[in-house]
Amino acid sequence: MSVSIITPQGPVEVPVRGGGINLELLAKLQALEDQVSGLRQELSEVKSSRAGNDYGLVKLSSSQSITNSVGLALPASENNAGISGSLRQNIVSLWEKANSYAAKTPAIAWNGDVINTNIGIQHFHRLGNLAFLYKELRCTKSYEARTYYKIGTFNNYKPKADTPLLMKTLQVNAWGDYVFHAVVQRNGEIKFSASANCWDMVMAIVGIWEFA
Repeated sequence: MSVSIITPQGPVEVPVRGGGINLELLAKLQALEDQVSGLRQELSEVKSSRAGNDYGLVKLSSSQSITNSVGLALPASENNAGISGSLRQNIVSLWEKANSYAAKTPAIAWNGDVINTNIGIQHFHRLGNLAFLYKELRCTKSYEARTYYKIGTFNNYKPKADTPLLMKTLQVNAWGDYVFHAVVQRNGEIKFSASANCWDMVMAIVGIWEFA
């Protein structure tokens, strides 16, 4: 003898033992119904928390090595400028640097033994950690070929690494063809060298470097 019970999978015939219902089977069915009810609740919570109109799940990731973003999303913490390395903090930092371009007066000690500093135009600007220099100088002495001469020293805005400078001669006296080379070193010293003996010249140096 059995009785028919309606389940989510359809009607089920449950045998009757000793004039009663199989309690063990009923307990299993009840557990199954509880499980289905729990899954429905979890699905409802997922639907209510999803972004957009399409069903689906995404994984939160702030990895910097992602090449395929399908199924991934940035966590909300990336919008917190107070968290070091967050997307928002990086944007704020870049914005501040972009608006920091300003003329500065660097602490430069020009070497009067090598150059005449009574003439010349100087422009110095900084943008974030970048320094921009334009300086016209007059050199009234004699300079030997392939010899570096120190023309000045930066006491601030020193570059992180030795950085070549563009050196343009506006007026020069030299024996034969010549090529000039200039550099600002990590210790702040500015030096130049010529490929030929030269004397009494006017030059302009231009440079961009990242300072420490």
